[in-house]
Amino acid sequence: MFQWIAFGKAKYDNTVFNQDVLISTAGDVYERQWDEINRLTMKEIDASIDADTKTLLVGTGHYGTLALTPEAKSMLKQEKIDLVQKDTPAAVEYYNKRMSGKGRKPKITAIIKVE
Repeated sequence: MFQWIAFGKAKYDNTVFNQDVLISTAGDVYERQWDEINRLTMKEIDASIDADTKTLLVGTGHYGTLALTPEAKSMLKQEKIDLVQKDTPAAVEYYNKRMSGKGRKPKITAIIKVE
């Protein structure tokens, strides 16, 4: 889970990231490899989600600058994957709240913009 978020940085499971992060449904964390810094493309989302993904959580940045292309939204709809978009602080709060419950964890893939 996230310990904290600040402009340009995030701490997840005791590791500080200075770049956007991708968190898989298994909880593995990677630095986001983006095609375009402020747009999520169908290609990037396809490379980010896995077969277990039921929800894609997008932290759009502190100022809401990260947006999905229409093709990416269409792909998610076709794959029946719920899309949750929030500014980054709210997305981090949403993620931590959803992942802290007891029992089975939700199948969330998260892409979090740190700026």
